[in-house]
Amino acid sequence: MHADSDADRRNGDKAAGCDVRLASRVSPTVDRRLRLLALVQRQPLSHVLTQLLDQALPPHDELIDQLRHGEPEPVEAVA
Repeated sequence: MHADSDADRRNGDKAAGCDVRLASRVSPTVDRRLRLLALVQRQPLSHVLTQLLDQALPPHDELIDQLRHGEPEPVEAVA
């Protein structure tokens, strides 16, 4: 667990804790692009990530159906 995570939780700074975890799991290039997009859109990084993930991920009911039937649909590359 990241040392700042406990302090972030105690201080109620959930966004900072989330940012640290995500930054450690995405490439530096993607991290820069996400931050630039947030600046361009004048939105918090968390909103930009939510929008992008919402567009990229299948709906909840589709995922449940895939789990039940064991037939994952191919993932298309995003340009």
